[in-house]
Amino acid sequence: QTKAIAPCMLIGVKRFGNVCTRLVMLRKKEYFNIFLSMMLIFTLMCVLACNPFKLEPLSDEQYKLAILGTGGFCAGVLTIYIILAGSMVIRDLKTKQQRIDELMLPATNLEKFTARVIASTFLPIVITVVAYFAADLLQMLINMLLHKGTFASITVAAMHIIDEASRLTITPFQQETAMAILISTLLSLFAANTVYVLGGMLFRKTAWLKTSLAIVILGIIFFSLFVGYAYLVYRYTDYVVYIPEWAKSNWVTVASCLVQASVCYYFAYRIYCRLQAINTRWLNI
Repeated sequence: QTKAIAPCMLIGVKRFGNVCTRLVMLRKKEYFNIFLSMMLIFTLMCVLACNPFKLEPLSDEQYKLAILGTGGFCAGVLTIYIILAGSMVIRDLKTKQQRIDELMLPATNLEKFTARVIASTFLPIVITVVAYFAADLLQMLINMLLHKGTFASITVAAMHIIDEASRLTITPFQQETAMAILISTLLSLFAANTVYVLGGMLFRKTAWLKTSLAIVILGIIFFSLFVGYAYLVYRYTDYVVYIPEWAKSNWVTVASCLVQASVCYYFAYRIYCRLQAINTRWLNI
C-alpha cells in the first residue's frame, strides 16, 4: 500500500503544480501591474518625504526621520491590500468559456480552489514585498541624484530598529504577551482576508466593494441589536456584566480568528464546488 500511495502523491503534487502554473500564466499581466504600481507608490512616497525640491545633501538623521514617516502609510497600503486581495479569487471567471475551462481542468475541486486562494492572496503579497525591496533600491538611486550623492535604505533602517527593540530586556511573561499580540494581529489580518475570499465567491463583479458594504451593513445591524439588548438588560434587570480574565487574553483572539478563517474557507469552498458554466444562481451577483 505504501508503494502505491507514493506515486499517487507525486501525481497529485504535479497536478496541483500545473494548476498553479496555469493560473500564474493567466494572471501574469495582473501580477506585473501589481508589482509596478506598488513599487511606484512606495518610491514616490519615500522621494516626496525627503523633499525632492531641496537639492542639498541630507544627514543620516534627516533620512531616518523622513523615511520612518512614510512607514505608517506603506503599512496601511499593504494592510488594506492584504485584506482586499482575497476578493480576487474568481475574478477572472467572467465569461462562460472561462468557467467551462475551469470546470474542465484535470484536477480536484480542492486543488483548484487551493490554487486560486494562493494565486489571489499569498502570491500578490509576495509580489508586494518584492516591490517594496525594488522601491527601496529605486528611491536610493533617485535620492542620490537629487541630494548630491546622499541616500538611505528603508530596509536597513527598519532592520536597525528591529535589532534595537530585540535587545530590550523583558521578562518571560512580557515576551509571551508580545508573541500573543503579534500572532493575534497577523491572524486578524488573515481572518479579514478570508472574509473577502468568501465575498469574492458570493459577488463576482466588484467583489471588494460589495463585500465591504455587506460587512458595514451587518456591522450596523449587529451593533444595533447589541445596544438594544444592553439597554434592556440595564433598564429592566439588576444583572452585572462580568468579563472573565481568560476572555481578555490575546490567545482567545487567536482561537476566534482560526475558527472564523476555517468557517469562511469552508463556505467559500462549498460555493466553488457548485460553480456552474451558466450563472443561474442569485448568490453570484
